[in-house]
Amino acid sequence: MLSIIIFKVLERDTPVVKKLSIFSAYKSALTNYRFMRTVTLILLVGFTVLGSFTYSGKLIQEVTGFNVLIVGLILSAFGIGTIFGGRVAPKLRKKLGYKFLLSAGAVGSISLFLLSSSKNVLVLVISLLFFGISIICLQSTLLLVVQEKLSKMKGTAMSMASFNLFVGGALGTSVNGVVIRSYGVIRIYYFRNWNSIVHICCKI
Repeated sequence: MLSIIIFKVLERDTPVVKKLSIFSAYKSALTNYRFMRTVTLILLVGFTVLGSFTYSGKLIQEVTGFNVLIVGLILSAFGIGTIFGGRVAPKLRKKLGYKFLLSAGAVGSISLFLLSSSKNVLVLVISLLFFGISIICLQSTLLLVVQEKLSKMKGTAMSMASFNLFVGGALGTSVNGVVIRSYGVIRIYYFRNWNSIVHICCKI
């Protein structure tokens, strides 16, 4: 029912191409080196960020001993951070220019490190808040970049970006599950994992 309402209510954009050729569209994307480099980075971000954040609730419960309800309330700080970050990202991007990604990566690095090294509830909340801000800043910027790489094929660009983000997240979740069984949940939040992503981001 909701899909039907959306289909009827939303305005349709004018088609970019008269005839859709899926093979041709994805061939152009897959042979674009700069585009694929950015898409690969999105895969790595999904692997590192989504793959580790999946277990953040388990981490907080382990270090604090709180029940699921309290842990959920603490995790809501991440959601608040993404909302706030989404509002300030455009202004910060204009103000900081090329330093924007570096700054967002640095904030994410510090936040993730504090999340994995502190048992103080206030520190955990602040870490999740700023982690949410940094993630939405990085993600929104990467999505803008992939659309710029394929400016006339934005639908194809977004489909590949989304695919790689969630495939990376699924792979990261699986790999981190193995790590947790062997070494514990804190091990997957090591500072060097996020820091490696920051260096790659700076090369876009």
